[in-house]
Amino acid sequence: MANKKQSSITYEQVDGTTVGFREFYAVYAVMEGFGSVPSFHWDMVDFLENDDQWLNNVGVMQCFRGASKSSLSAAWIAWRLARDPTLLFLIQSADDSLAMKMSSDIAKIITNHPHCSHLLSSTNKWTERGFRVRGATSGRNLSVTARGIFSNVTGFRAHILVYDDCEVLNTARSEPLRDDLRTRISESARLLHPNGKRLFIGTPHAVDSIYPEMIDRGASSFRVPFLEKLTGEWPACTGVSNWPERWPLELIEQVQRSCKGKAEFYSQYQLIPTLAEDSYLDPAFIRTYKGEPEFIESNGSKLYRLDGKKITAHCAFWDPSLSKAGRDNSVLAIVLCTQDGQIFIHRTVSLVGEIERQCEQVRKLLIDFHVPTCYIETNGIGSFVPQLLLKHTAGLGIAIDGKHTSTKKSESIQTAYETPLSAGILYVHESVMDTQFLSQLRDFNPRFMKGKDDFIDAPAKAIHLLPISLRSGAALDPNGFEPYRAYGTVIDIERDYA
Repeated sequence: MANKKQSSITYEQVDGTTVGFREFYAVYAVMEGFGSVPSFHWDMVDFLENDDQWLNNVGVMQCFRGASKSSLSAAWIAWRLARDPTLLFLIQSADDSLAMKMSSDIAKIITNHPHCSHLLSSTNKWTERGFRVRGATSGRNLSVTARGIFSNVTGFRAHILVYDDCEVLNTARSEPLRDDLRTRISESARLLHPNGKRLFIGTPHAVDSIYPEMIDRGASSFRVPFLEKLTGEWPACTGVSNWPERWPLELIEQVQRSCKGKAEFYSQYQLIPTLAEDSYLDPAFIRTYKGEPEFIESNGSKLYRLDGKKITAHCAFWDPSLSKAGRDNSVLAIVLCTQDGQIFIHRTVSLVGEIERQCEQVRKLLIDFHVPTCYIETNGIGSFVPQLLLKHTAGLGIAIDGKHTSTKKSESIQTAYETPLSAGILYVHESVMDTQFLSQLRDFNPRFMKGKDDFIDAPAKAIHLLPISLRSGAALDPNGFEPYRAYGTVIDIERDYA
């Protein structure tokens, strides 16, 4: 967004019930001692003032951290109430305290702004959790109510829902948390009056952030990153500052270096959906494939290969669960290893139904992919599963082996993926990429293991159990290298068989 000429603010008394938001905000800027207002603030003012033009009555306003987007939105709410005291606002943030900050800002603006004097009443009690202005007509709901996104809002009604920083690290650091957040947002939308509006304010904290989702569904979007025409790499990115008076390029570089990682800068300041903290296991190093292994049997010999490479080891690992609501997924992972040491995660299958039915599903998968050994997690409900699966695989020659896990899960996952990913030897089948594997790998954080991880845990355990063996008979180095043997060397013996 190109910078416009800064506007000089002067004060003029105007009737608060008819004043436009530009004029209202100009007075507010004088009250706060801004002196001058950055051009993108006027663009934000225009976006909010024209809320009747928002597509599908939904606006998404993303601005870099420290852009005063919440404060400006509080002024907008005060202006809307000055124009129509009967409006009802419900503010929802990541938690109650954050929502109450905006409520307090709105109350302060109404109390001090000359165009809001008609909203004041000595009989009404104003608190951080909500307040009713003079002229309100609802006997049941306050003019402004502030609650956390996970707080109980049953029975509330609103003309405008304001989601101010609902997506933060604590509500978006894992896929289950993000799903809960989406559910709460969907539920709160039912509190709107007919033709009610929703405003989302914030910065992305996840690759699958709620903000691009809302825009894709048809919301109007307003977006102001820290830098336009971004060039270079973090922590030395440069470009055109959207607020050069406060944030010249030299200070922006200091901000970059103060961030914990590049992901924080890109998400919080450049509004590029990224995890708020760098991934421990970078999915960018994953190599995908779509081929299927072929089993060849000829002249009494058997060959199993993938993309022309001989498969020298493969196994399955099953982490069983009853797959009921609120429980972990029951996942079977099938992993292959080729003669050159490449590791292939070929399947991660979510099993459904009771354990007997899951055993039938496992049996079919083991047969389809010629798996010689299936390991089963025996912690928890898995203690009796090996015996049950043995009944279903009797006579097939498949080894069933129960494994009690004592290794810390975070350590098991990290050690299984870290080296293969960095070495570029980990391949993942396209069908696996369509499961929760990718999002769980991206969200993995050994310091925060409260999210679901079944689709990366089962393959990790299978990788650890692979009987990896590289092909023998490697040729000697053509430049004359010979291995040292302390107790002898190779001796050629000629025999004459008479």
